[in-house]
Amino acid sequence: MSISTKEEFMQAFELDKEIAKIVEHLEFLRHKLNSPSGASISLGSGVQKSRNIYANTDLLADIIDLEEELTLAKNRLHKIEEEIRAAIRPTPSMLRITMTWRYIIRRPWKQIAHEMEVSEMQLMRHHRAALKLLS
Repeated sequence: MSISTKEEFMQAFELDKEIAKIVEHLEFLRHKLNSPSGASISLGSGVQKSRNIYANTDLLADIIDLEEELTLAKNRLHKIEEEIRAAIRPTPSMLRITMTWRYIIRRPWKQIAHEMEVSEMQLMRHHRAALKLLS
């Protein structure tokens, strides 16, 4: 797949959101598993009583599934970032920097303009020029 349109570049943002949701859900499940009020299980050598071992098993299975989903999402994101890098490599340096800050580092336009010491309007011109070159 070759990345050349804004919609394709935006896939990185969507995957970032998906990854954040998975991480948040994992944190919730881990907290629930380790919560003193909830069921608990010891994976060490000590024996820990549990009110509901099946609830723990279900939580552990959910955590494992989500960790696998997280790994897959991170791998997809890495692949998209590599495709973006390859797509923007031949563009002039100012356009390549603009696209890198936006789609690989994923910074807001205002921050990019500040870091590059250009106006947001000028930054938008760079962005449009890069997209035009890539299409």
